[in-house]
Amino acid sequence: MLAVLSIISAMVMGLKGMRREGKMSMTAAGIVLAIVSVAVFFLTQDLSGNMVIADMFTVVMAVIAVVQIAVGCMMNREEAKENR
Repeated sequence: MLAVLSIISAMVMGLKGMRREGKMSMTAAGIVLAIVSVAVFFLTQDLSGNMVIADMFTVVMAVIAVVQIAVGCMMNREEAKENR
């Protein structure tokens, strides 16, 4: 679930980054975080076992999602400053 949230957030940041010329650093950071999130998910989850709501890697995924949301908020703040 958190990996999906990171991917959706990266897609939104990517679309916003395309509208802003020359401001690709935040967009690139969001895309890298989404790729890391998916990689961590597949490397840490046992997909052959029983499904559980939370395990020891849930915290790692939550931290990645919080960082992703923070990067998105920084992009929004930066865009609002440019529009003024």
